[in-house]
Amino acid sequence: MSAIQGMISGLILWLLFALFDVNVPLNLQVWHNQSAPLAVADCREQISPPLRPLLNSHSPAQKAPDALPKQINLLVWNTYKFQNTGWQQELADAAKHADMLLLQEVAAHQQWHQWYSQAQAVYPSLTTPLLVRAFEKGDAPAGVWLSSSVPAQRLCASRFEEPWIGVPKSLLAAEYAWQGQTLLIVNLHGVNFSWALDEFQAQIQVAADLADAHDGPVVVAGDFNTWRQARVDSVSETLRKVGLQQIRPSPDLRTRINALAIDQVWVKGLDVVNAHSAVSETSDHNQITISIVPLTNTL
Repeated sequence: MSAIQGMISGLILWLLFALFDVNVPLNLQVWHNQSAPLAVADCREQISPPLRPLLNSHSPAQKAPDALPKQINLLVWNTYKFQNTGWQQELADAAKHADMLLLQEVAAHQQWHQWYSQAQAVYPSLTTPLLVRAFEKGDAPAGVWLSSSVPAQRLCASRFEEPWIGVPKSLLAAEYAWQGQTLLIVNLHGVNFSWALDEFQAQIQVAADLADAHDGPVVVAGDFNTWRQARVDSVSETLRKVGLQQIRPSPDLRTRINALAIDQVWVKGLDVVNAHSAVSETSDHNQITISIVPLTNTL
């Protein structure tokens, strides 16, 4: 599929999705397994310090462990809004083996809530969820998702409007206590439907600024929508400038448009034990799994 074909195809799907009962909330909020959404700071407005303290991020009835393990297994996956048959089993398999889930295009519809209400008690990686309410389709909030076995200490989020369709993409940043350090996770879904790079570059710059301001290990990952070389170059130049390094899985089965991988993982200040990708049966994006440990100092 060429870049233009992929862009047009995706635009048609998004237009069909956007024309029916889509609402963009006025306030920036995160759903976090409580009765009311949590208002969060905009990452673009508070880079230093960028993150807002998060309290009561998990239900008292579901006490989270005190700490993340020394080796963290992260799953990065665009779920295609859980539209295809069989997503429940694929997500359960992913949650079973992961310590942290970085998901894009999560649509928390009724079928999803039915699955999640049972799965959260089974899989620790689902214990403390955060879902940016980038927009709502009907009663279902949709955006990027971050969950783990422990609550985040601080977080912020941002929305970035798609120039052609107005339905925003989102970014979520959260800090976690980890082995005497503070681990920063940035999960993003890149602006897609624009040939110009302005809004896309602004989103990548927010991720870079967060990473640059953070004192500790960092993971920046998600669906970057890097479907043309100018986008690839923009991401690489911006993130490398603040010390991030791209991790390429092996085997590298990441979804590609015009031979370019559109899902990416960038890290700094930690060691990568392994990284691999696997074909998804229920999404138009394949999964990436990465295992990280604290950086080993060598003299």
